[in-house]
Amino acid sequence: MRTALKCATLLVVLLLPATALAQASLTGTVRDGSGGVLPGVTVEASSPVLIEKTRSAVTDGTGQWRIVDLRPGTYSLSFTLVGFTTVKRDNIELTGSQTLTIPVELRVGDAASLFTYLHVREDALTLYGFTSRDDLTLFEQLIGVSGVGPRAALGLLSALDGPRLATAIASGQTDLLRKVPGIGQKTAERLVLELRDKVAAPDDVPPPSMTRQGERRADEELVAALMGLGYTQAEAVAAAARVPEDADASLEDSVRAALVYFGAPSS
Repeated sequence: MRTALKCATLLVVLLLPATALAQASLTGTVRDGSGGVLPGVTVEASSPVLIEKTRSAVTDGTGQWRIVDLRPGTYSLSFTLVGFTTVKRDNIELTGSQTLTIPVELRVGDAASLFTYLHVREDALTLYGFTSRDDLTLFEQLIGVSGVGPRAALGLLSALDGPRLATAIASGQTDLLRKVPGIGQKTAERLVLELRDKVAAPDDVPPPSMTRQGERRADEELVAALMGLGYTQAEAVAAAARVPEDADASLEDSVRAALVYFGAPSS
């Protein structure tokens, strides 16, 4: 009788699908702004795939935490400690039996939220953070377009804020999109074609062609020249976009005008 029960139990285990046995885990270390570890931080993982909906852990004396036996699915994490900011991480995808490490830094102050996107590649897991859900949604829409990766999507969001980028796409302003380094004519046209009916352009933001930003120039030559002087791409695009439109202006004149934006001497 005991032999029969053991065989039956073994048979049940063998018949379970591999996905039912696969369990993932989340782990990491929480530090403060100076790099020191923070014990006693409450970490909560929530997901619709959890029967209890939320599972928690507390960082130990080395600031480390670990939540195990998690089903594959989408998770949100929150990190809470009295006197520090409350940090949130959303849209964390767990697949199979992977262990994902989430490093977190807490700072003294009020509660703050960060909306994240985990980009999964065969050779890397990259976490991107956004201060608003609208920017996260727009980022996801951008990388869904063929030929637009995370780096190009971040470049678009850096050169144009979310509402104006959405308005540029919705109104078909390919000329404005092409002024962002790395975005050519075909990519700009593809962005408009695929996202025009999907992006939500704010009602209170006029079309880029009617704004001061749309009336100004941010050509690639000027951006490249500013980057050659040591400015970042985002800084160069922002400065170039504020240079007054002048068809007769030379590149040297445009650089001088852009340097005024940075408060640097133009001579």
